[in-house]
Amino acid sequence: MSVNPISKAIIDQFGELFGQVIEALDGVPESDLGSWKTPLAHGEINTMFGLATHIAGATSFWILEAVGGQDQQRRRLEEFAAQGSVESLRARFDELLQDIEVVILAQSTDDLASIFRREANPAQGVSAAERSKASCMVHALEHVALHIGHLQIQRQLWDQEQL
Repeated sequence: MSVNPISKAIIDQFGELFGQVIEALDGVPESDLGSWKTPLAHGEINTMFGLATHIAGATSFWILEAVGGQDQQRRRLEEFAAQGSVESLRARFDELLQDIEVVILAQSTDDLASIFRREANPAQGVSAAERSKASCMVHALEHVALHIGHLQIQRQLWDQEQL
């Protein structure tokens, strides 16, 4: 069976983006990953580790659960308070990429056209959703890319503070 080139491109893009997450965090001490915020921060600014954990959690939700039907028991708000090392994130993203590949390659055209629905859950900061599974995949890519930009800016600010 041949692999749909769009599916392959999406899987490859996730791999590239996950590599950018790790690149943005490499070299930051674990103590700073989970605690550092720019002194200019006002309001809800996340730590680098919390934001990277959110990227993994959201991607797991949109691909493994919304597209693949695998209940992820996601606790969105807890993602932002997570602590750990770059190595733990690297392992999580490596495993997530493998899981994403399995889910995406299993989707038929009809599967991707089917609609995913989710009720709002304000207690977890989650809005209602109704979109095709194909749209869920594109949304997941967009979400990862957006937050990588945030991570890269945080890393630049952290680097400047180290001078």
